[in-house]
Amino acid sequence: MNGSRRLIVLLLIGLCLEITFLRSQHLWFKGAATTSVELPPMTLTVVGANGTEILLNETGIAALSFYTGYGAYKNQLGNLKGFGSYTGIALETLCSLVGGLTNTSIVKVVAVDDYSANFTYADVRGEFVTYDNVTGAEVPHSHPLVPIVAYHLNGTEISSSDGPLRMAIVSPEGFATTSAYWIKQVVRIEIIETVVPELSPSIFLSLFFLMTLAAVLVLKVHRQRGNCLI
Repeated sequence: MNGSRRLIVLLLIGLCLEITFLRSQHLWFKGAATTSVELPPMTLTVVGANGTEILLNETGIAALSFYTGYGAYKNQLGNLKGFGSYTGIALETLCSLVGGLTNTSIVKVVAVDDYSANFTYADVRGEFVTYDNVTGAEVPHSHPLVPIVAYHLNGTEISSSDGPLRMAIVSPEGFATTSAYWIKQVVRIEIIETVVPELSPSIFLSLFFLMTLAAVLVLKVHRQRGNCLI
């Protein structure tokens, strides 16, 4: 009997320890999941191709899933600058908030001084020319690049001269990309649809008639000039 009681007591103690451990693990993961990024005051307007517009402040930006990677840029003089670890929101993630992209979309990123750069659908998906961040020579990349609207550089806030938000093209490899895409002080993102609307049959016939009429008039003018020379 004593042996049975001792075994039961040991089992109960083990069960209590296991419950306590699982509860502590649950609380730890719950706490980690609710941890948010603290950001300085900032605003970002995102406009979809359908006219949907949202205004994000630092709280809204901090609540979005973020991406961290390494990057640098090569300027027009061939100088390599800005190498570091950047953290921010993927451009594609921001676009998804207002309807997303198609393969004919252009994403216009605008700075506070109205300077802007256009990203094609391929750009947003990470198809960039890359350069070695030491030699500057063009090199192929094996990992996808991610254009992000960055709010941290090397774990700290981006300086006011470049931020609080700036574009960065990052990846695990940290290759450099052209500086034309590294927009400073980003305040607005616009999605522009570039699809040419299909011509209706009536419009097509009208254009055909006008082109035919123009051709007849040109031919008539040439004939009149030919008669004058005879």
